[in-house]
Amino acid sequence: MTRQRNIPPIAKLILLVCLPFSLLSQSSKVFSKQEIESDIIYLKNELVNKHPNIYLYNDYNLFHNKYDSVLNSIGDSSTTFEAFSTISSISSIIRDNHTVFIPDEETFIAAFNTAMLFPLKTKWNGTNLTVINNCTDKSNVPIGCSIVSINGMEISELIDYMRLRWPADGYNTTYFNYSVNSNFPIMYFSLFGSFKTFNINYVKNDSVVTIKLDGETMPSMKEFQPCSNYYKNELTDSTGPYLNIRIDSLEQNSFMKVGVFEDDLISKYGQNFNKTISAYFHLVNNYKVDTLVIDVRNNLGGTSINMQELLSYLFDEPVKIKHADYVVDRKRGDDLDKRLKEQRITNKGILNPKKKSYKGTLIVLANGGTCSAAAIFTSAIKAYNRGLIVGEETGGSKAIITGSPIEQVILPNTKIKVLIPTRRIQILEPPKNYEGVKPDIRIDLPESLHTASELINLINN
Repeated sequence: MTRQRNIPPIAKLILLVCLPFSLLSQSSKVFSKQEIESDIIYLKNELVNKHPNIYLYNDYNLFHNKYDSVLNSIGDSSTTFEAFSTISSISSIIRDNHTVFIPDEETFIAAFNTAMLFPLKTKWNGTNLTVINNCTDKSNVPIGCSIVSINGMEISELIDYMRLRWPADGYNTTYFNYSVNSNFPIMYFSLFGSFKTFNINYVKNDSVVTIKLDGETMPSMKEFQPCSNYYKNELTDSTGPYLNIRIDSLEQNSFMKVGVFEDDLISKYGQNFNKTISAYFHLVNNYKVDTLVIDVRNNLGGTSINMQELLSYLFDEPVKIKHADYVVDRKRGDDLDKRLKEQRITNKGILNPKKKSYKGTLIVLANGGTCSAAAIFTSAIKAYNRGLIVGEETGGSKAIITGSPIEQVILPNTKIKVLIPTRRIQILEPPKNYEGVKPDIRIDLPESLHTASELINLINN
């Protein structure tokens, strides 16, 4: 069986090297208008020939008109940063979480080691960008204050600028919010470059305060580690960030953390997904757990067969979790009605349950970082009313996503890399909208939440 990986490439970059789009504003490279145009046209041809979703959110004319508007926005010459900013804005046309723009390798590596980053950890709530931690001893910005502007750009304008260049499934907004809250210093750097000093305005006691704040390199940043959400594996007593279970035998409830479905990441901490999950459900059944909480917050996806393995412990009858796979049929050309060719899917998308599946009360925790395979998992739980979804809308679409194989395209002039998914996965039939999975109970959950009893108290209160 093919082990399909449904993890957004950008998420994999964050998890593996903690640095997605990285760019140095002081780059000496300058590209002509013709070079940028050539790269954008080259990319357009690649997208038309390979990407299954370019006409999902746009009809044929609208897609090409929007693409032409990007071409028309090119200046007479562009620095490395300006070129990346222009080309990455194509994200807002495609609206796909797995289509990722990455700068040339030389810039990427240099930026990871030497870039001066915005030294504050922040939270975006849709209206305000609030400081929740200082990442350097040099900063004493008050925790809880709202930032008004950074380097002369108002926060509302800055957020809109970032959103236009950040991947998202359809019209979902929670994945972008999750990204800002997890990686704002990286996101800012990716689009504006490296700064020795940041000019910041923030509100304190209804007054605007202006300060200058030194940038910090990633190695010197404290309280900002996008890769370090570590959890304890209670069965093996070893540290690992992704799989964890806690059982309260007195309350007869259990809290299971599933941080990712990707084998490569799980194995780094000495865990095997199938064996670990099997052992967890053995405990759940032995303790006769009444309420099981499965936490897939910040689960950016991974190997779909692992997602299916987890689902098989939660149903007591066969369920259809995927309706179709499609790829671009290049022989069809621009015939939109026949552009996509349906692929055969394993077992017709039907999932068979385990013989000793869990039949008790199920609660699934989700947020904007619940993407790709994790969004499919949450969508299945919601579609069959198997459990209660608590938290916020998933970052991954509930209806249609893309997946592997992922093709890497390197643009000839700028050497910007674009990761293009070549498979459409249709989860629901027919798709009614292109949002994420909406929660049954919308609530802001603390990151520190790790027991079922805590969650139940939060819901009840």
